Amino acid sequence: MAAAAMSDDAMGKALWDAAEAGNTGEVTRLLKAGAPVNWSNVYRQTPLMRAATFGHVESIQVLLDRGADLEAKDKAGKSAIDLSKAEHFKALVPQILGTMRRDPPCYPALACKLLTANPTLQRALSACPGGR
Repeated sequence: MAAAAMSDDAMGKALWDAAEAGNTGEVTRLLKAGAPVNWSNVYRQTPLMRAATFGHVESIQVLLDRGADLEAKDKAGKSAIDLSKAEHFKALVPQILGTMRRDPPCYPALACKLLTANPTLQRALSACPGGR
């Protein structure tokens, strides 16, 4: 007997849980199976936000590569970048910048905000290969 197909909501919740746990293999599997990359819970938190909160860089990269929205905001008005803890932020910079470089028309406002208003990002960016 074949297993029942999961609904988009169930797959999104499973993706959210895998991103929160930093289970990159499961994040990848769920996305390949069709999980909605920008699914959000009742607080409008996405899998990318959960991975960023806990500094799961590999899961963040997979989510960004699959089109996760960096500018999505939760009910409190926080984005994945806002939710990332300071100690995780430097590790996120290459993924964020890579996404903006790969698809620059999508993130000009975010890039401007990050590069002009965030001293933490400016310091981290200068430490990255190819940084300014």
